[in-house]
Amino acid sequence: MAIIPVYHVVASYYTVHDNAVTAGMLARLVTNADAPEATFATGGIATRTIGIFGDTFSTTTAGTAYAANVIVNGVGATRSTQNRVADMFNETLASNRITVYHSGGEFYTDQFVTTDNFTIGAPLFPDALGLFTITASAELAATATGGRRVGTLIEIPGPYQSGVPGVDVRGSMTLGTFIRVKLDI
Repeated sequence: MAIIPVYHVVASYYTVHDNAVTAGMLARLVTNADAPEATFATGGIATRTIGIFGDTFSTTTAGTAYAANVIVNGVGATRSTQNRVADMFNETLASNRITVYHSGGEFYTDQFVTTDNFTIGAPLFPDALGLFTITASAELAATATGGRRVGTLIEIPGPYQSGVPGVDVRGSMTLGTFIRVKLDI
């Protein structure tokens, strides 16, 4: 799990690009306008951010590469989960289309630069890998994307409660560390 929509304005879809992406990463257009990807710096060229991925696309069949590890008992045993196990953790397999949220909304995502010192209200930018960051990259600043704000931080990194009884967060197990983002694109 890498994205939890709180609300969204538009959920569009695009043809899947060849590169693997994780839901919650930022999406940009490449040469084929119908196939977004998450890598923002390719040969020093970056293009405009168009939204945030709502699906995971994976070419691996390793089993748990994009699964959430959920603690299943008090001694810390975990179990990997995913809503589309039959598709080998590729949420785009049936349609060859990927969801991209745009035109606003609020989302929880775990796709952010974990070394950033986030503060509430901080402007967010894409990094070279499609993650949310508080720092506009010098390489991206010279292009159409750099320095272009893609969101505002409305909750600092913290555990997201799963609602499953446990002992991790206020009596509930956590799904991991997420930030809450107001999408500005």
